[in-house]
Amino acid sequence: MYKKLVCILVMTMLIVTAVSVIGISHENNYLIDYQKINPINKKGETTVTLNPTDDSYVAEGNPDTNYGFATSLFIQSYTEEFKNVRTYLKFDLSSIPDDAFITGATLRLYCWSALYASVDADLYGIYEQFEEGTITWNNQPWNQEYDPFLTSRYMSINDSDRWCEWSDDNLKDYIQSGILLDDLGLMIKTEPENVSGQYGFNSKEWDEDIGELVVTYLDPPMPNLDINVKGGFRGYIVTVSNIGNETASGNFSMYINTYAPFMFKGGELDILPTPIPSPGESMEFNMKPVFGFGSAFIDVLCILQIDDFLIFYYGEDDGFVFLSHVSAEVSPNFICYDILNNGEE
Repeated sequence: MYKKLVCILVMTMLIVTAVSVIGISHENNYLIDYQKINPINKKGETTVTLNPTDDSYVAEGNPDTNYGFATSLFIQSYTEEFKNVRTYLKFDLSSIPDDAFITGATLRLYCWSALYASVDADLYGIYEQFEEGTITWNNQPWNQEYDPFLTSRYMSINDSDRWCEWSDDNLKDYIQSGILLDDLGLMIKTEPENVSGQYGFNSKEWDEDIGELVVTYLDPPMPNLDINVKGGFRGYIVTVSNIGNETASGNFSMYINTYAPFMFKGGELDILPTPIPSPGESMEFNMKPVFGFGSAFIDVLCILQIDDFLIFYYGEDDGFVFLSHVSAEVSPNFICYDILNNGEE
């Protein structure tokens, strides 16, 4: 649940902030041209194909039976013996860099049996971990309230003896949010249940054509920056230091917004695109003065543009504005990436 909430909050914050930036006019190019973001430029993309570390199915008709070592996986909407059946898979993401930007994801299962009615096969993300040797219908981890629906695939009797795929931006984003967890859980069930329809797939215990998760990603350059925004007598002093060992050829831009009950001047301040400092180097900026009065909320958005990558930092603080003095300090932290499209295919 926690990861889901964090993901939603971060994406909401980025969208709101980006819209705010677009709406501010400036005689020069302001920050980044957000309209160039997406479609993704996939130059330099890496593809990995992952097989499940764990896979199993669970059967409502045998609620305490484990099928973790069977050579097949099933989804089923109803039969007299097994009733509803669901399939669980787990993948190890540790081979994907922690700072990777996921550009695509596809789950592939080889269907060897397709019987009875056509159904939708719904794919869900599973936050709680499970083991293939112990999972049963009664202890399955799926939580309908918290575990996210990712995508669906229509299944029919024509799907026998072919690869079936699930691919969607929701799956891509779910993998992005799960990189740091290493293990990624998925579940497939029919929609609706309690009708008819049975589909069998090869499990990892079969000798060929086992399931796979195909993930494409970009691994962006990531300078180790220390960013500090400190209020003072005439507004803000911004310090940007490259405390890492990598030289990054690119620019950074910054936007500071100060919200106070009585803000007469300088509520919106910006640093236009400026070269990223070299390793061991620091740069200091004296921002334009502010003038206002009252308790204030300060938020800072910093954007690095390195090659085709946009790297976002964000921070916020509660402070106070008294005439031209600001009392606040913000140290923005990395939150996510996006890609700048340069028109290349």
